[in-house]
Amino acid sequence: MASYRTLKIADSIKNHVSMIVDGSLADPRIESVTILHVDLARDLSHAKILFTTHDSEPKVIEALLNKASGFVRTQLAQGLNLRYTPTLRFIFDSNFAELERVELVLEKLRAQRAANKSSENESNES
Repeated sequence: MASYRTLKIADSIKNHVSMIVDGSLADPRIESVTILHVDLARDLSHAKILFTTHDSEPKVIEALLNKASGFVRTQLAQGLNLRYTPTLRFIFDSNFAELERVELVLEKLRAQRAANKSSENESNES
């Protein structure tokens, strides 16, 4: 179980990394990235940063982010007041993408059900 301090630092890292990715990285392919969660080691030495993107090539985005992790870490060190800044590893969260796909399918089913009910009500009124 992570301590309160670790969770608080992980949340701060998430916010700072989101701002850095949105504002400081020049690659236009990274514009669609959303930082979801930061999994921080107990000793604060490593941080796994889970992200999602609407890009069709998430592994390319993951490689780009990991290539820029040194720059992001430097920017993070300037923004946070920590003795040591953790090494960063970006990981695409496919679970979130799958969840979005399931939500889309459910929404289509709800729309079909509503359309079927309205057509049944119209035929019953006739």
